[in-house]
Amino acid sequence: VNSSKNCMLCLDGSVCQTCAAGFLPQSGGACTRANPNCVYKGNSTDCDKCESGYYLNKSVCYPCPISNCDDCFYQKTLDATECLSCV
Repeated sequence: VNSSKNCMLCLDGSVCQTCAAGFLPQSGGACTRANPNCVYKGNSTDCDKCESGYYLNKSVCYPCPISNCDDCFYQKTLDATECLSCV
């Protein structure tokens, strides 16, 4: 039996067919994070927001290079990050 807490639907009781939001099924039947440090909405696997201290660029979360920044933002046109709020 697949005991992965991130598995929503098991096939034959051991292989995960449907994973929770933000997780993808792997060949061994387990669910792994689709994108670490991402905040997912509903059953989506698309990242549109990152956890505190990270910024989003092309659907991937990267650590904020600005010290003590809680809400980091990547400005595409300037190819630079800026801090919207500090810790």
